[in-house]
Amino acid sequence: MQYVDTVRQGDLEAFKRIQAATQEWWFPTLDRGAGALLHFAVDHGRFEIVKYLIEDLKVPVNQRSHNGGWTPLHRCAHVVHYKNAPRFEIFEYLLQRGANPQLLTLDEKDDYFKPCTAFDLVVRKVGP
Repeated sequence: MQYVDTVRQGDLEAFKRIQAATQEWWFPTLDRGAGALLHFAVDHGRFEIVKYLIEDLKVPVNQRSHNGGWTPLHRCAHVVHYKNAPRFEIFEYLLQRGANPQLLTLDEKDDYFKPCTAFDLVVRKVGP
């Protein structure tokens, strides 16, 4: 899990060192139930790591998490209103790299699950 911590902290160089040392068992789309590295990088607003994962490691921009089928765009939309990281820029970048805003996921709201797109999540969080 140390490689996930480097993503959360935004330490790209430490991440690359761990990646080089663990090539035998680690892969960039590994999801143990909470999302893959791209999901974590988006959650924590780590734009440089998002770009590295997509451009250098060729992580699929529409990778769905095992828990709920969230894409990185959904996760970004869910936290886009946070002011301490460049999430609007990440959202735009994901769209430019081919993220599909029409994909549906499940969002828990009022004790039931309702299918929604990334744009639905943005409107709920930021407002129309």
